[in-house]
Amino acid sequence: MTNRIEHMIEKLDAMPILVNACPSFEDAWHAHLDEFGDDAHYVAAGEFAHHLLRLFQANETSTFIRVGEALERLIVEGSPFVQGLAVVGVLEGIQNICSNNKTEPEAFFPYLGLQSRNAWKELNRAW
Repeated sequence: MTNRIEHMIEKLDAMPILVNACPSFEDAWHAHLDEFGDDAHYVAAGEFAHHLLRLFQANETSTFIRVGEALERLIVEGSPFVQGLAVVGVLEGIQNICSNNKTEPEAFFPYLGLQSRNAWKELNRAW
């Protein structure tokens, strides 16, 4: 049997997984690294959520399935920090940013996997 810890996604791997799923965020990610170094992960997650909103508003959703898969992977395979980053940093970020920009956050829901959908619903219940 494989030990789960051997495959756990750690903090420094989380944003690169999201960038790989959504390559159009790569320049913003490099700008973030230039400004903050490999730190301020929740700031980066918020920037990523803003980026997803801009893509959605431009009807450029071709990477959203991959983003949903990446978020699911972070929640299922991530360390507690990575799980929080995916749920609070990205999912809750999407919900808040969309709500504040007159975009229905539920438009992102179909792209999410099972655990991501559960986390999304839990965030809705918490609010």
